[in-house]
Amino acid sequence: MSFLITCKDGCEKILANEAAFYSGKLQSKGRGWILAQVDAPADLCFAHCILENPIKISAVSVNSFAEKFAEVFLTHIAQMRIDEPWPFLFFSSTDAPLIHRANAVEKCWLEKIQKKMSRVAKLSQRGIPRGSKFSEGFFVHFIDFNQAFVSFQALSLGQQRMQMDEKSR
Repeated sequence: MSFLITCKDGCEKILANEAAFYSGKLQSKGRGWILAQVDAPADLCFAHCILENPIKISAVSVNSFAEKFAEVFLTHIAQMRIDEPWPFLFFSSTDAPLIHRANAVEKCWLEKIQKKMSRVAKLSQRGIPRGSKFSEGFFVHFIDFNQAFVSFQALSLGQQRMQMDEKSR
């Protein structure tokens, strides 16, 4: 299974080595993220967020990104009944212009979802629930101004501290 795994900017090589320890095969990497096939992604100490089976989407404008994301999201939920709050998150590395891009696309995407499915939009909750299990929702990680990865399953680990990990003792 393929995973987009985010980390602190500058720790990509360490994260890739850690993934290799769990039989991971690096597919690509960038600032603050790696794309890899990993057997045990939840065990990665340097991972902040993990997106399962990410889909790469390219676009040139905020509106075209929002339109593509809305189409992917609506196709994914077409056969679902959504009655409870569901998480979503648009995010990026620590690069301020890219974070602003993600926020602008998020706002436009939410407007499109609200127009098409207002009840579903009202149940949306920004963020990824913390925990040891993958959460189902809609998660977008921008890797540059014209490319992002989308996933419907995400795990938020936050920055781990060795002293907090029982396995490190």
